Amino acid sequence: MSIKIMSRIWESGGLKPTEKLILLSLADHANDDGVCYPSLARLVAKTGLSERGAQSTIKNLEERGWLQIERNAGPRGCNVFTVLTPELDAEPPQEVRPRRRCTPAGGAPNPRRRCTPTPAGGAPEPSFNHQEPVKSIPPPPPVAGTEREEILIAAGHDPTGLTATGRIVGSSAEMIEVQRWRNDLNLSQAEIVTIVQEVAAQKGYQPVSTLRYFTPAMQRFAGSKHAEKLNPTKQTQTRGKRHERQSANAALNELENQLSSGQAYVDTSDRDPFGGQ
Repeated sequence: MSIKIMSRIWESGGLKPTEKLILLSLADHANDDGVCYPSLARLVAKTGLSERGAQSTIKNLEERGWLQIERNAGPRGCNVFTVLTPELDAEPPQEVRPRRRCTPAGGAPNPRRRCTPTPAGGAPEPSFNHQEPVKSIPPPPPVAGTEREEILIAAGHDPTGLTATGRIVGSSAEMIEVQRWRNDLNLSQAEIVTIVQEVAAQKGYQPVSTLRYFTPAMQRFAGSKHAEKLNPTKQTQTRGKRHERQSANAALNELENQLSSGQAYVDTSDRDPFGGQ
């Protein structure tokens, strides 16, 4: 977020409400040089405009010199925007002059009749701006590099993970949860990004406050993969049991045939078949 760029946009005139809304949304993602690369879906979600309306407004701002667009130059083919302020840049700087008369406060003693118009020889140049410059707080460095940025972009977030409220999504603790998706659930980076995109699309690309929101979807997908691996083994076991039942039934049928034809008989005496009395 660049306070400097946002202040210049607020001060500029000649902008339509939708144009100013798009520029402020871009400045919310930009650094002090005006550079950012949010997705079109992200801008639509922040401004409430339709996709066609946002594209038309961006095109008008580019033609009027308010935006410079490097197409497909950002991460995963995103457009890189540079917010410009042509009207304010064209204005000449105003000359600041010191006051020539001093106005005493109420109840103060009578001041000198005349103020020294020029400083004493060798004195340093006076400063007319006593306010400290506002320093923008840079976003924290990515925790897991490119993989983290891919997941954040798939979730509809800025690649830095910095939200409009100043919250960081994709912190070190959340990236530990992502590591569990890989190690415990045996999911690849491509599968993780695909699942995040599908869940974010179902949610309408409304940004989530934590990556742990996607853990249930990861568990369901991993469970379906595990079930697919178990199905062939279960089918093989079922076939083996069916074969055993068929063999037993064939043996019983053969024994019945032998009994009915006299080739075998059943001993009904009390004699011990093993030679006992």
